[in-house]
Amino acid sequence: YYRNSKEFRFKQQESMIVSSWIISGQSGSEFYLPVKKLMFGGNEMTEKIDDILVEMSNEITGYYASAVFGMDGLNVAMHSISEDLDPDSISSQITQLFKLVDNTVDKLGAGIVEDDLLTTELLYVLMRFLPKKQYFLVIAVNRKKASLGNLRLFSKLYAERIGKALAQ
Repeated sequence: YYRNSKEFRFKQQESMIVSSWIISGQSGSEFYLPVKKLMFGGNEMTEKIDDILVEMSNEITGYYASAVFGMDGLNVAMHSISEDLDPDSISSQITQLFKLVDNTVDKLGAGIVEDDLLTTELLYVLMRFLPKKQYFLVIAVNRKKASLGNLRLFSKLYAERIGKALAQ
């Protein structure tokens, strides 16, 4: 186990990113808790969904908040620039909304929902299913600062990545 996220290069392997949590004991000793191991393209990587959301927040201009919810309405992970946002207060409501959209599209025979965009005076709120439709990603951005095209692109890329993380 390693102290921080670091990239190591091995002669016979591609790069590997390894991270762990450091916990200090009472006597000043440290011990390490490994973070869940994931496989991406044959490389072993440790990563948490929270870390993925934080990374995503740095990529999206106008970012406000993001979350991963289960289709049962439970909050899996969340990141926000606002401390006032309580994911548990909105998770079941936004899940119901997304289920209604998906059911309506199914009844219309309009195909598979790629994403659902809610546009308000201040925000774009984009919802996208993760693979297998057991979870979905929600991203809220400042409408005046964000690019809708970039929001859709990043939501697709990060939904695939989070889906792989959940599958492990």
